[in-house]
Amino acid sequence: MAEHELEKKIGNNIRFFRKINGYTLKSLANKISIAISTLSSYENGDSSPSLVCAQKIAMELNITVDELLTCDSKKSKEKALV
Repeated sequence: MAEHELEKKIGNNIRFFRKINGYTLKSLANKISIAISTLSSYENGDSSPSLVCAQKIAMELNITVDELLTCDSKKSKEKALV
């Protein structure tokens, strides 16, 4: 899988779990102490979070880093919606 495709998948996962947890871009960015533009860049697949930032995001969204970074989070997403 190309790096850009992986960044897109990670961004989609962040956006999905952010929304089901009721966070806006601004509220999640503030909660994990990063700029809104940085979080937006992650969600748009323009860049990817560092491991430390990924851990902060995952903890705030009540998921594992693996669920956040995995390429196929369909099972996790289905589980989150149940």
